[in-house]
Amino acid sequence: MDKVDKKLRRFQQAELDAMVMYRGLADRMKEERDAIFLKKIAAEEGRHAAVLRGLTCETLQCKQGTKRAVLFMHFFLRRDLTFRVISWGERAAGKKYERFVDKYGINELLTVAHDEYDHAIAFGALATKEQ
Repeated sequence: MDKVDKKLRRFQQAELDAMVMYRGLADRMKEERDAIFLKKIAAEEGRHAAVLRGLTCETLQCKQGTKRAVLFMHFFLRRDLTFRVISWGERAAGKKYERFVDKYGINELLTVAHDEYDHAIAFGALATKEQ
């Protein structure tokens, strides 16, 4: 397995884990608006995982560790700070995808990168109660 394949599998796993994480957070939200938002983001992360599955030709299993960590964080940090941390993570993911596309030319991941940036903006806005 070469370096590109390993990175693609890591990306795919991260998208699957994010999907499970956002679904879990949606179940914990008191505000219906937040739950609907998180379910929408979870669906987008699922689409990202599908794009990556098309590139890796492998079916991976979701891991529960990320979900547990975020639920734990949400319990202690509450909604706004959790969303702020998630915003930072989404922005970092967008940068990773952009660097990967620049280096390896797998342009199918450009829309994923743009979605991650959109997620970062949306989570940041919710964290600061702009939305």
